[in-house]
Amino acid sequence: MRNAWSGILAIVGGLWLIVLAGLPLYVFPAVDDVAPSDVALVLGPPMEERLALAAQLRDDGVVQRIVVSVQPAGGQTADDIPLCDEASVTCAVADPYSTRGETQLVDAGESVIVITSTPHVTRARYLFDKCHAGGVAVVAAGGPETFSAWASQYAYQSAAFVKAIAQPCP
Repeated sequence: MRNAWSGILAIVGGLWLIVLAGLPLYVFPAVDDVAPSDVALVLGPPMEERLALAAQLRDDGVVQRIVVSVQPAGGQTADDIPLCDEASVTCAVADPYSTRGETQLVDAGESVIVITSTPHVTRARYLFDKCHAGGVAVVAAGGPETFSAWASQYAYQSAAFVKAIAQPCP
């Protein structure tokens, strides 16, 4: 019985360590100050909060162009997003269809403000620092709203971080 309790305590303790280690990465990531840049890049999926922030940055003169990463099919395509019909907005499907591919949606050397969800900020910064030659600022717009969504993001972002470290840039 004592061994069973020790095992349970070790598992619970390990889970708490993972949760605590993830807080600065996924829940309270460092976001960059916004400064005038060449382009705002909305990472997929193009959620309303991200699109609104990109439009606001353009309207405020912080960026001149917006690039939106859209899905190839099944909703959230360029045809589904009114912003894609505006001048100075480009909507494109990343190749590969991942954050790694999204680093290639803007020209090398361009300064970019990357707009993504809160739990994705740290991994997006890592990939853009690794794969994009221009200046990068990463900001958050929106994030999970439920405990289960946060738990899912912890697992997904952690696994995706391992993949980001292991794979070369496109």
